[in-house]
Amino acid sequence: MQEDIDIMQWLADLINKHIPDYKYLNLPAIVNEFERSIKKEMNYYQERMNLKKFYNMFEDDEEVYVPKVFDKYSTERILTMEFINGTKISALAKSKKHFDKKLIAKRGAESFFKQVLVYSFFHADPHPGNIFILKDNVICFLDFGMMGHFDKDYMGDLARLFVFIIDYHVNGLINQLTNMGYINETVDIKSLKYDVMDIMDLYHGAELKDIKWGNLQMNL
Repeated sequence: MQEDIDIMQWLADLINKHIPDYKYLNLPAIVNEFERSIKKEMNYYQERMNLKKFYNMFEDDEEVYVPKVFDKYSTERILTMEFINGTKISALAKSKKHFDKKLIAKRGAESFFKQVLVYSFFHADPHPGNIFILKDNVICFLDFGMMGHFDKDYMGDLARLFVFIIDYHVNGLINQLTNMGYINETVDIKSLKYDVMDIMDLYHGAELKDIKWGNLQMNL
């Protein structure tokens, strides 16, 4: 694995140095972040700590279940946790069990916003294989090797960003993105401003049911 990462880093540095059009991607930083994340995923002690923290967050929540971990039988190379007998969220459509899909979607969205906005500690790899549905439409997360977290400064930046979006304050939005480091001197601010206005004109004030999320992602 380390040899593969070294090759990736060499290629990223090469591209960053010799192909100016790709410089804005900052490929060396992406490879560094990948290396940091993959090594954390391979450390089961780290995953055990993540799982226990997540468990404490939702211990009293009747809509979200987190597996128990057995410290006595866990090490940096072995993670022993409670067996979960549920249905993968990707298999709900074919399952013979009765599930309330709208309720599951609501609970999933609420749990994610709670992770991000309340605890600033969230599951960073919530693909269908890592989410099981238990009895009574209870959501159960698995695989806590990759987690994300925000500090208080970033949460403040994010809150200000939402305020600018809600208030249709384009200049404030662009300034905030610049302060957060997402916009640098290579960006054409005038063109970006018009692009942002075009996107906000499409969706500002619209109800959630009227927003085509696929198109929104493409525009972004």
